[in-house]
Amino acid sequence: MSLIDTQNFNITCGECAHQFSQSVGDLKLNDRMTICPECGNSHQLDKAGFEAAVAEGEKQIEDLQAKVRSVGENLFKGGN
Repeated sequence: MSLIDTQNFNITCGECAHQFSQSVGDLKLNDRMTICPECGNSHQLDKAGFEAAVAEGEKQIEDLQAKVRSVGENLFKGGN
């Protein structure tokens, strides 16, 4: 499981407009299928949009991890 899998997608039900969240990991396991906890409507998220959002989230996490490593290395080298 990657770090992105623990992040939540905010979803608005197309049937009743109820807003809820579901983890990326759960959406991956269920083939992007979501069920509204309010009305029970099931919907499969668009594959291309979902994959693009996950890829962007993974890139942001990698960029942040690289920045943290750089700051940590500079601190231990005595840099600014």
